[in-house]
Amino acid sequence: MGVQRIIATALGIVMLLGFSGCDAFGTRQATGIMVGKLNSYNLALNVLDYKAVRNLTDWTEEDSDYNAIETLFDVDRYGSGMGEDFAACTEYIASTILIVYDITSMTVGNPYTTLDVKYVMTDWQTVYSEPHESCAEALIALKDSKDKVTIETTIVFEKDGDDYKLCRLNDLNQVMSFVYSVPVISQ
Repeated sequence: MGVQRIIATALGIVMLLGFSGCDAFGTRQATGIMVGKLNSYNLALNVLDYKAVRNLTDWTEEDSDYNAIETLFDVDRYGSGMGEDFAACTEYIASTILIVYDITSMTVGNPYTTLDVKYVMTDWQTVYSEPHESCAEALIALKDSKDKVTIETTIVFEKDGDDYKLCRLNDLNQVMSFVYSVPVISQ
């Protein structure tokens, strides 16, 4: 009888703590930190801020992806070959990136946590495939376009003390492939 009473009391305490919003294992706090990092990452993508993205990740200069990813954010590189209007197209496309996720898809682990996400952005490929007189005209078409594309992937967070870092940005090259593409300009 005493064991049953102890078990019932323990279960009652667990249920009471659960109903009262107790975060005994820090899951809510950890989730909040990761969501904050993901939102900061989204904002950094929107303005092509490589330093901000890098500070949110566990990348180091020794990583093979470090230099490859850095070129994705090199805004000066875009304007040099195609002109300022092309750079404006690239910056506009980046500004439309929205990371959408369902927090219930988060799988919390130690030290890695995964979250299924969707990158939603303007359908730049359709606009770029149509002939335009100039990059300025392509920019207008991008801004007028209501069509969106979605890239589904998983982002991985790594626990770093009491903090979390983005450690695997799967499909970032695919998401940012617009930096390597140019619109069709009719001559």
